[in-house]
Amino acid sequence: MKAQQIQNSAKTKTAHSIQKHTGRRRLFAGLAAAAAVMIGGTITAGALNSWNYSGLINRYFRVQNSTSESYEDFDFTGMGLDFNDVLDADGYTMIFRSVVADVNAIHVLCNFRMDPEYEAQFPQSDEPLFGSCLPRVRIKDTAGEFADNGIVWANKMPQNEDGSFDCMVTVGLKDYCTTLSDLVLEINPDGYAMVGTKEAFRTGGDLVHTPYEPDPLVDTYTYSLDGITVLPNGHADSGVTLQYETGAAEFDSVTVSPLGILFRASDVPIIPATTTEPGVSIRGGCYGVGKTYVADWEEPEADVPEYEPEYEASDPVPEAYREMSLKSITLIYRDGTEQDAEIYMADGSGRTKCSASDIYDLMDIEYSAVFAQPYRVDDLTAVRVNGFVIPLD
Repeated sequence: MKAQQIQNSAKTKTAHSIQKHTGRRRLFAGLAAAAAVMIGGTITAGALNSWNYSGLINRYFRVQNSTSESYEDFDFTGMGLDFNDVLDADGYTMIFRSVVADVNAIHVLCNFRMDPEYEAQFPQSDEPLFGSCLPRVRIKDTAGEFADNGIVWANKMPQNEDGSFDCMVTVGLKDYCTTLSDLVLEINPDGYAMVGTKEAFRTGGDLVHTPYEPDPLVDTYTYSLDGITVLPNGHADSGVTLQYETGAAEFDSVTVSPLGILFRASDVPIIPATTTEPGVSIRGGCYGVGKTYVADWEEPEADVPEYEPEYEASDPVPEAYREMSLKSITLIYRDGTEQDAEIYMADGSGRTKCSASDIYDLMDIEYSAVFAQPYRVDDLTAVRVNGFVIPLD
């Protein structure tokens, strides 16, 4: 899902605190501690909140992971920040708890609860409820330019005993990023939240959700990401080939972090996509590439009515990238040991772009998998994908 553009805010308090627009409909309440620890003259949000993000993200993975009894906590020390701010939206209240980052993405940990009028609509049965929350999130540099790739997604998590839901919202970064010192995170909480049974999420029916329309009166909050040490990673910049059942796709790089794997290819030549209708051509846009996989959330088989398009459209995605898959990933370490990584989600996108001729004849392609739990990547020398070994630098 593509994030929507959010305006800059000019009202600043302190580093790691909040910028916001006017027009707030509800009272904003911050839960940060009153005392501050000063480091080089900057108030650090993590220090305000006892660096709790490591415990929060480990709790998140223990709940999500299907083998939670064997889950071992990962040490995220220094790799995130805590904020614990309450952001009110239309239909739900979200606590923006923490941020953890790797070289490919920013992971926003939050907790939300639907307003009473929505909770009254929840299914009344013994089926467990799941919830998902997707505020509008963007990453910018200090010059105000977007540093994310415009793609945001959120998972679905079971309801907590207090009626709330935990959630992790992931924002992809535009480039391989080893420092976040000049980046800021913007959150507009008035995205959407939805709740339902697993079957409802699978079929798209009987979901209780807040309005999808953005509310211009809801503030955008901006947080500095200075102070985060990005998660360690394994990386390769040349000779990267993703092989799958029916073919192979070439990429410029592959990056493996404790939370996932990402393949990137820039300026892949494409045939300018057109249709048989005169004067119609494919402009700038984002297209799905490869096969999508989400653990335990596959849609049930169903008879899909045949679709008759108004005109014949061309798909600009190069053939080698259309049927890619990430079915198995094994981490290979310097001492010869190996670790199979459980995949939670795999997905890809390609964004068309212009060459000097002003024709959309190039595409930047990303294909990635998110792990079901964090894995150690120090001393990583290679990764085996779909049974084929890719050496790392």
